[in-house]
Amino acid sequence: MSPKVKARLEQVFFSLLLLSLGSLAFGITALTNLSLMSLALIGLLIITKKEWSKSLKDPIALSFWLFFFVYLFSIAYSCNSESAWRNIETKMSFLIAAPILRAYQERLKQAQLQRALKAFILGTAAALIFLLFYATFRSLQAGSFSYPSPGGTYKLYFFLYESFSEAVMHPGYISLYIGIAFIGSLFLVNESYWPKKLVIPLLALYTLGLLLLQGRMTIIALGLSLGIWILVRLIKSRNWRSFALFSGIGLITILGASQFAPKSLSERYLAFPDFSYDISGDEFNSATYRLAEWRCAWDGIKDAPVFGYGAGCGQVELFRRYEKLGFWEGLERQYNAHNQYLETWLSTGLVGLSALLLMLFTIVYLSTKEGNYFLLYALLFFALCLSTESMLERAWAVVLFNLIFPLFVNLRPRSRA
Repeated sequence: MSPKVKARLEQVFFSLLLLSLGSLAFGITALTNLSLMSLALIGLLIITKKEWSKSLKDPIALSFWLFFFVYLFSIAYSCNSESAWRNIETKMSFLIAAPILRAYQERLKQAQLQRALKAFILGTAAALIFLLFYATFRSLQAGSFSYPSPGGTYKLYFFLYESFSEAVMHPGYISLYIGIAFIGSLFLVNESYWPKKLVIPLLALYTLGLLLLQGRMTIIALGLSLGIWILVRLIKSRNWRSFALFSGIGLITILGASQFAPKSLSERYLAFPDFSYDISGDEFNSATYRLAEWRCAWDGIKDAPVFGYGAGCGQVELFRRYEKLGFWEGLERQYNAHNQYLETWLSTGLVGLSALLLMLFTIVYLSTKEGNYFLLYALLFFALCLSTESMLERAWAVVLFNLIFPLFVNLRPRSRA
């Protein structure tokens, strides 16, 4: 292949990468799959043997491969091979995306990585604007902000939760995209890679989106990640006066909001949840649903702690535990464990859980080494979200994880660029 053709293919590769990142939040499966397949094919053509050799030794690529192959190996003892292969298909990008992106990494300049991050941020904002217009259209068409549920027992609102996000994906996943885009926007403006006058409206849009999507855990995870980010910066700079001021403002804000916020918002985001529940009953809140799911998941894990039940059968076993412990609501609604760590442990045992934790640790280690605090806090946010959602069981989060974290490891702050 001539150098001219290779150069053209490299341009196409980067353009497809921008397209993939910019369109992810729209949840268009066909477009995402097509762009990722094209990226993989072109990557195979333009990446050299030397680059492949480095990729095969790269900790990120190796840890992603390990996670994938643990799941693949578990098919040998899975109770349902068809379900197992569907699970493997969902996780296929762990096998393909990370090695290609890591092999291509040395060709990417800092300016290109910044463009790629901007593509993701703006694409997520565009998806959110689309949802606002779509909800407005549906509301005007219905002549109301709400419509009756299928059973007619309660109202659904066009601008809230699943009704708001259904045109693209589940609200928990689009909230995940928004949280990472929020952290990325702050990184770009903090490093003067983007002007404040552009980022402030973006952050306002993202905040509105998170409130409408009612992503309580996402908001908590984002708040914790950003709070830790600010505290670490203040402690490093030994700015104790600002540290005390920030802590005081945070405490006053929480107390003030709990007293003066509208009842609907305070009950959703500020009220301390009631953790008492009857597992066989039908009265649950978001916290007690998860407590019941985690209890059933742990009951299953105890009987197969090392290797689990196999890909595709962790969920089957979870349903058995729902029946055994009388969690009829979970069985009827076919809920998963709502915790990726437990979900992985249930399917692939301690072996799989260790592979998952190793993958996260590898990203933390390399991000810290590069001084890449964007990826560090994005991963902290993602890891917190994994504690209340089984994110890596759906392609929406799997593809996001496999594009963002291997790609942006080498994105550096201005002081190290």
